[in-house]
Amino acid sequence: MSFYKNIRYLYLMTFFRSLIAAYVIERLFALERGLSVQMVVWCEIIYAVATVALEIPSGFLADRFGRKRLLLFGGLFDVLEFLALPFAGGFFLFGVSALAAAIGSACSSGAWNALLYDSLRADGREGDFEKVLGRDKAVNFTAYLIAGVSGALLAQAFGYAFNYWLSAASMAAGLVFTCLLREPPKSGAPDKTGGSLGQIARLSARFFRKYPDVFRFAVFSSIIAACVNYVDEFWQNYLNGIAFPLALFGAVFAADIMFRAPGALIAFKLLGRMGHRAVMWLASLLAAAGILWAAFCQSAWGIAGFVAAGFAVEIIEPVTAGYIHRRADPGARATIESTAAMLLRVLSIGLGLAFGYLSDQLSIFAGFRLLGLAAAAACVLFARFALSKRD
Repeated sequence: MSFYKNIRYLYLMTFFRSLIAAYVIERLFALERGLSVQMVVWCEIIYAVATVALEIPSGFLADRFGRKRLLLFGGLFDVLEFLALPFAGGFFLFGVSALAAAIGSACSSGAWNALLYDSLRADGREGDFEKVLGRDKAVNFTAYLIAGVSGALLAQAFGYAFNYWLSAASMAAGLVFTCLLREPPKSGAPDKTGGSLGQIARLSARFFRKYPDVFRFAVFSSIIAACVNYVDEFWQNYLNGIAFPLALFGAVFAADIMFRAPGALIAFKLLGRMGHRAVMWLASLLAAAGILWAAFCQSAWGIAGFVAAGFAVEIIEPVTAGYIHRRADPGARATIESTAAMLLRVLSIGLGLAFGYLSDQLSIFAGFRLLGLAAAAACVLFARFALSKRD
């Protein structure tokens, strides 16, 4: 029995789940509905805490009850995420939307790749896994570009709320293709890293004690990723602060996406020439410089700063994953990667509280200065570690 159609359905799911016109105006919509920057940060914290709490349990449920079921369950919450916001008039429904987004993300994160791999394996094509993921990324970027360019124009013509109705419809279309998936036979044995959260925590702690370099690498990369994440979340507020035309927001979004793709593609070539530490340090330096440029420029020229930071973080993500997985115990890869993801969420919460306070009390530019200085401090601290020895 062939599972080739699953791959097509996953591509279509990716397209419609990425065709989200709301992303390009989401911060302006929050401002229109009465949310301050600090309130938006609290929504991000709700998302981060919920994702951390649900990541491991959702993986267990996917293995126990089927990946398609988890994708369907998560897809329903993805639709709810956008359906709630047209009715929002304050913080409560934005918080509900953030929680729904976290549940949807947690349900799909592990189940998606597991179903893809098992579908390929059932057809004897597991060697194509990375190639299919690359094509899926291309579909993702294509949908983002379409949504980014059209989203700003649609919002200007029909109002911000229209983009949320459209985004909910797109998520619903993705859910239709989820229903068409067939559950493939599972590959390998169930994960045996431990039966309780306490055992999982102890296993991860032992790994990071054994490899302190990996822990430091994960910490520094998480700081940079957290800084760029808040730039990604609040670039619309920045453009609003410099009175940038709304009709051109989509063009900025498209430029950012177009520069991110090459970053992911050249990461592996750079590794072959310089090694993990040197690439990580140089990319972090570019990210910090980009954020600081935007923070102090405070004009349309500052857009180049976010684009540079986005390009840099797309290099950092695969480099960090490779550095961790080269050293991780094959029997505990998922546990260790989940721990690194939790570290990023925790750092994001702390940084977000400070960013939100400064942005509310002073200006969005003060918040960006904090992000840039935090990224620059991480670069300085990482420099000795990065250049002290070869990979």
